[in-house]
Amino acid sequence: MQNRTSKCGVSASHDFSPEHYVDISSVLPRKAEMLACHKSQEIWMQQAYGESLSGIMLRNARHRGLAINAEAAEAFRSLRTYPVTRGDDLLPGRAR
Repeated sequence: MQNRTSKCGVSASHDFSPEHYVDISSVLPRKAEMLACHKSQEIWMQQAYGESLSGIMLRNARHRGLAINAEAAEAFRSLRTYPVTRGDDLLPGRAR
């Protein structure tokens, strides 16, 4: 498995190249708050990686936000299956 680290220090494994971004800047504090509710995961991530789950999410979201000039974003890539299904229109801001 190839693992690359960007200039921002965010790991990008499996050659993930996003095709779509969703600006999550307005909900970023709430998302961090919700992740922090998963106490066992927060503790495990802190012990295993020296950083909380919400901390990793915040760093990753801010890194993804750089691609669309936003404070934070989530990145997506279409899963190509047979028969070909499309889901692009399900993302916010996409035409239906």
